[in-house]
Amino acid sequence: MREIKRNISAQSKRSLMVYFWIALSILLLFMYLPKLTPQRVGDGNEYYALYLAWKETLRPWMNDASYQAFQQLYQSNTISGMMPEDWLRGYSPALRLRDESDFNHFWLYSFLAFAVARFCQIFGLLLGPHTAFLGLHFFLVTGVAFIAYHLYGKRGILVFTLMTLFSPMLWFSDKVHTELFTYCLTLAGVMLVYSRKYTCAALFLALASTQNPSFALIAFIPFAFRFCLEKNKPFSIFEVFMMIGTAFAVLAHPVYYFLRFGVPTPQLLAGGASLGGNLSNFYIWLFDPDLGLIPNWPLGILLILLAVSLVVKNKSFTQSLNTNKYFYLFSSIFLIVSLFANSSTTNLNSGATPGLARYALWYLPLLFPAVLYVINNFPSRKVISYPLALVIAIIGYASIKTNAPSGPEGYDSPSWLSNAIQLKLPWLYTPPAEVFKERFSGLGETSYENIRGVLGPDCHKLLIFPGEHKELVTVPARCLIDSRSLGSLINESPLPLTDTFYNLSDSQYDQLMPKVTPGKYSLATSGNGLFALTSGWWTPENWGVWTVGRTATLTLPCTASQYYADQDKIDMTLSLHGFGRQKVTITQDRKELFDGHIEAQGDLPLRVNIDKCSSSRILIKIAIKDPVAPSDVMQSEDRRKLGIGVYSFTLK
Repeated sequence: MREIKRNISAQSKRSLMVYFWIALSILLLFMYLPKLTPQRVGDGNEYYALYLAWKETLRPWMNDASYQAFQQLYQSNTISGMMPEDWLRGYSPALRLRDESDFNHFWLYSFLAFAVARFCQIFGLLLGPHTAFLGLHFFLVTGVAFIAYHLYGKRGILVFTLMTLFSPMLWFSDKVHTELFTYCLTLAGVMLVYSRKYTCAALFLALASTQNPSFALIAFIPFAFRFCLEKNKPFSIFEVFMMIGTAFAVLAHPVYYFLRFGVPTPQLLAGGASLGGNLSNFYIWLFDPDLGLIPNWPLGILLILLAVSLVVKNKSFTQSLNTNKYFYLFSSIFLIVSLFANSSTTNLNSGATPGLARYALWYLPLLFPAVLYVINNFPSRKVISYPLALVIAIIGYASIKTNAPSGPEGYDSPSWLSNAIQLKLPWLYTPPAEVFKERFSGLGETSYENIRGVLGPDCHKLLIFPGEHKELVTVPARCLIDSRSLGSLINESPLPLTDTFYNLSDSQYDQLMPKVTPGKYSLATSGNGLFALTSGWWTPENWGVWTVGRTATLTLPCTASQYYADQDKIDMTLSLHGFGRQKVTITQDRKELFDGHIEAQGDLPLRVNIDKCSSSRILIKIAIKDPVAPSDVMQSEDRRKLGIGVYSFTLK
C-alpha cells in the first residue's frame, strides 16, 4: 500500500513539474511581448475604454470620469493608433443614456483584464491598461494549455503549440481584441466535447458567447449532450455549479443590453449586422484566398492532408466516425451557426488582422481532432518522419515570421495567392465585390462614394459600381491603361443596377492603352508618364519618383497603334539622379542596357529593343545594388530605402 502511495505521489510531482514548465514557457513569450510597441487595432479603443471604466468607476459603461481617463491614456502616446476622447464619445450615438454610453462590444473581456490588474496589485505589481490585457492573455493561453495536457498529455501540448504558435493566432497575442479570448475559450470547449466532458465544455463556450452571442447556441449542444447521452449519470455538485455558470454566461450579454436599451444585442441599435445578409458568401471564411482560414494557414493545409492520408492508410474513418459521431454532430452545428453569424456582418473585409478575416479564426479550434490524429499516428519510420518533421518546422518558422506580433495590420492588399489567382487565373474565382474593391483598389476600407470601377491585376476583370456622378477608377500600374479612358468607356455603356463584374475584351484593352508619341514624359505627381511605372516605385512626388528597394520596372505599351510598332529599336533617355552614389544595372529581356554608377543629376541614354512589337509590352528592369534610407545616413527621419530618383523619360 505504501508503495502504491509512493508511486502516486511521484506521478503527481512529475505532473506538477510539467504544468510548471508549460507555464514558464508561455511566460517567457509574454515577457517578450511588452517590449513591442503597443498598437491599437480594430475595436481596441472600446476595450481600453471599458477597462478604464471598471478601473475608475467600477461600472461597465462610460461616463465623464472614465472618458477623462481615456483621454489621459490617449495623450500619454504609449499606444499607437489610439483615437481621442471626442471621437470615442461620438462612436456609438445609439448606445447613449444621458451622460453614459455603451459600445457594440460587451464588457466582460475588459473586466477580466481589470481583474488581472487588481490581482497583481495585491503582490505590488502595478499594471498599465495594455499590460493588464497581456496578463489576461497569459492566463487564457496557459489555462487552455493546461487543459490540453490534462486531457491528452504531452501530445495535446504539441497540438496546442502547432495550432497557436504556428498559425495567424500568434499575431493576436499582444493585440487588445477579443480574437485570442474567443479562440482560447472555443478551443477549450472543442477539446472538452471531444473528450465527452460536456458540462465543462458548455461553460467555456458560454463564456465565449459573452463577446459573440452566436456561441450561446453552440454552447447548448454539449449542454444537451449531458442530459441526453448521460442521463443515467448522477450530477456532481461541481457540475451543478458549472451549469449555473453556463446559464449566467449565456444570459449576461442579452440581459445586460435588454435592461439598458431594450434589445438583446447592441447591433440591433448601432448597426454592424444584418441577419443572413451575406449568406451567399458563407464559404469565404474558410476558402477565400484573402479572408479564409485554410488558404492563410499553410501548416493547417499540410496537417489536413496528412490526416486524410493517414485515415486512408489506416482505414480508420469508419471506426472514428462510430466512436465520435456526436462530436461530428457538434462540429456540424458549430459550422452552420458560425457561418450564418459571420455572414450576417455588414463588413466582410474587416481590419484588426494580419491578413485573413478575424471571423475565419473561429473555425481554427474545430481542426484540433485532425491535428491530434496526425500527432497520434505520425509515421514512425525515420526515413519518413524526419523529413516530414523538418517540413513542418520550416513552415512553422515561416508562419511565425509572417504572423509575428510586431507586424502591422494587413487587410488592404491581396494575399500572394489571391493576387496570383486574379493575375493568372481570374476565371477560377471571383471574390465578393467588397473584398475585391478593398484589396485590389489600394483604397482599403476607405469609403469613396464616387468610385466607379476597379480593374483587377489581369487588366481585364473589371468591377463596376452603379450610381450617378461617380468618376474614380483604379487601375493597376502594370496594366498600362489610362484610368480616365476606362472611366469614359464605363460611363458610355448602360450602368448595372448592382455591383457587377465585367470582362474587358482584348480589343477594348488595346484601345484603352495610351498612345505614345515622341517627346518628354514627366513622372512627377499627375505627370503624363505615370503609366510606365509598373512596380518598385514609391508614390510620385512633385519633382519625380523614387525607386523602392533593389528593383523597379518601367513598361511601355507595344501595340499596332504605337508609332514605333514597325521599328526594331528606339532611343530612350532617363532623367535621373542617385541617392548617394548608386551601382545600377538596367536590363531588357536579360540584355544589359546600362551597368555603372549614378550619383549626380543627369540624362542616361538607352537603346531599347522593340522587335516590331512582337510582345504587347516592353519591360525595362532597373536593379539597384545598395539602396539607402535617409534615416540611416542621418539626413532625415525617412526610413524608405531609396535607390535612384527619376524625373522623366524621353522617347526619340
